[in-house]
Amino acid sequence: MAIWELDATSELYPMVGRLVERYHSHLSEARITLYANDKNRNKANKIIIAEASKASAKMKASTNADFTLTVYMTPWSDLTMSQKKACLDHELCHCGVHYEPVKEAVGSGRGGRQRFKVVRDEYGRIQYTNEIKRNENGEPKWRLLPHDLEEFRDIVARHGIWDEDIQAFKEVLDRSCVDNSSNTEESIRGDD
Repeated sequence: MAIWELDATSELYPMVGRLVERYHSHLSEARITLYANDKNRNKANKIIIAEASKASAKMKASTNADFTLTVYMTPWSDLTMSQKKACLDHELCHCGVHYEPVKEAVGSGRGGRQRFKVVRDEYGRIQYTNEIKRNENGEPKWRLLPHDLEEFRDIVARHGIWDEDIQAFKEVLDRSCVDNSSNTEESIRGDD
């Protein structure tokens, strides 16, 4: 069978819905279609359990999806319920939206119209508002997001916490270890 669209009655749709509601409010307008695949997938010698994709224009025209999540059934079936929830949450973190940049007035242009420039930080990175950027039809402009941390274990072993991304990741891990020590399987499995 290889790949198939999951039925709307699949247990995964409510799990995704609860995760969007709780952690991914920016996806409240997103149409997410779920697929299953009975083939195994490996990338760089790692087993892929699930993956997120932004729907192509062709796929969007035929399925009306903004994003697709594909679950690889063999490794998925080996996960506990809390691992399945974490896996889906991870894939939803890849599903993002473009935000409007922060702009500041820089004077008037021809015809007296106000001119603006995009605000950047000291490293040249554009600063953004919380306002979602929309297309001409008023729909959110979706995008796929990379992982927050891109680093090799060997580099951290040799050089330690050498940049702010690694430090921020370590701080989250430290907090998570403390916070999760009080969680039980019951609270993880619950309909939060």
